[in-house]
Amino acid sequence: MFHFERKAYLFAAKAGLFTILCWSFLVLMDHTLPGYAPRVFSYLPSVPKDFSRIHDSDGGVLFLGDSVNISVAADESDKRTLVDFLSEKVDVPVVNIGSPSFSIPRFKSQIEYLLRHSLRPQSVLIPLNLRSFSISWEARPAWRSTMYEHMYATPFQTRALAVLKWDFVGVTEESYNQRQVFVGGKPIGKMWELAWYPDATPSAVQARGRYLLYYATDIRESESLPELKRLLDLVHDSDLPVCFSLTPINVDDMQTHLSEEEMQIVDDNLDLLRTLLTERARCWIDLSHHIRAAYFDHPDHGPHEHLRAEGRESVAGEYAELLKRKDPVDYLANSPSKVSASS
Repeated sequence: MFHFERKAYLFAAKAGLFTILCWSFLVLMDHTLPGYAPRVFSYLPSVPKDFSRIHDSDGGVLFLGDSVNISVAADESDKRTLVDFLSEKVDVPVVNIGSPSFSIPRFKSQIEYLLRHSLRPQSVLIPLNLRSFSISWEARPAWRSTMYEHMYATPFQTRALAVLKWDFVGVTEESYNQRQVFVGGKPIGKMWELAWYPDATPSAVQARGRYLLYYATDIRESESLPELKRLLDLVHDSDLPVCFSLTPINVDDMQTHLSEEEMQIVDDNLDLLRTLLTERARCWIDLSHHIRAAYFDHPDHGPHEHLRAEGRESVAGEYAELLKRKDPVDYLANSPSKVSASS
């Protein structure tokens, strides 16, 4: 019996030592190799494509963001994306590493990556989507994975954890769907009743619920708000030329579905972000009210932030001017006009 226990202890010790050595090797690789993995590790889950593109951003415009960067309407002939329009309006390359369902922590990990690897774009553009501070965005399991954020810091360790089926999400679809949503301290329904799914047929009643869910939940309770503060502080203390933007939301259509009191809650959320940017950002612009309803590309009663060509071109123009000035710009106060359905 004693002999068996001794062998078991030795086996456990050897296994533990082997695990420590393997993990130490991964840590060493993370600290000594560039941010992309060599072919010897090609059987592991791939690193984000962002890694290769972010290294191409020296001297250009590095465009972070979400699917708005690359979306086009299915029924329009002009298929130029927001990135394409911006590329036409600036005289340096525009490198897009925006991806659907971005997160503020991912932006922070990307900025840390630039600093760690001494990459210096001429400008970095970071759009801030008000909906990304909603629980419908930051708590949705399909969009919540932290794997890519970890990949920027420790790609080899993260890939190893992915192979071991590490849970980078921490939330189940069932718990997400059953989550109660509050606006102004009052329950308005559970997530499954409010959230938009591609196979659903939206109605006016659902549109009201979605506008509340997307833009009127109290962002002071958002997990992303402390992350934004840390991102702003990181940028402020660095020498990176970073410009932020509050991106357009369909205020016109929203006003047809929400009460004045509910619209005030949306404005309060925007004001909180405006205050943070005013206090901590060297360069930012407010485009939240910039685009009229006709230039959003979403189905009736199914709101999101994708734009039609006229909207994409207008936003790209504002970004180009911002990057030239690199000054804070309060669009609502200073702009002589907006893109309208009649323009």
